[in-house]
Amino acid sequence: MRCLTLAHTLSGQNFTITFLCKPHEGNLIYAIENAHFKVITLPPAISSNTSLLGCNQRDDAEDCINAIEKIAPYDLIIIDHYAIDVEWQHRLKPFCRKFFVIDDLADRKHQADFLLDQTVNRTKDTYQALAM
Repeated sequence: MRCLTLAHTLSGQNFTITFLCKPHEGNLIYAIENAHFKVITLPPAISSNTSLLGCNQRDDAEDCINAIEKIAPYDLIIIDHYAIDVEWQHRLKPFCRKFFVIDDLADRKHQADFLLDQTVNRTKDTYQALAM
C-alpha cells in the first residue's frame, strides 16, 4: 500500500509506473491494476516456507532482471520488502539509476540512494552502519 500511495503521487508528476509482484497469497495485484498501473507478475513462490520472497534473494533478483532488462534502465526503483537487502539491490543496480528503499525494521544493509523509515523517533543514526 505504501508503494501504491507513492505511485499515485509520482504518476501525477509524469512518471511511468510499473510494479513487479509475485502472486503470493494475499497479494494486491488486483488493487494495483484497478488503480490503472502496469503490473509485471513474477513467477510464483517455489515454497511458502523459504522466505517472504518464496525463494532466495539471488533467484528473486534474477526473476526481476528477466522481467525488466529489455526496458531498463529505470530512473528509480522503489523497494518495499522485508526480505530484500543489499544482496538483491547489488544485483539490480545495473538496471536503474537510483534506489529508493522503504524500511522500518533497521535490521539489514541497503544499497540505497534514498531511504525512508517512517517509524516515530527513528533517526538517521540508526542506519549509519546499514546504508551503503
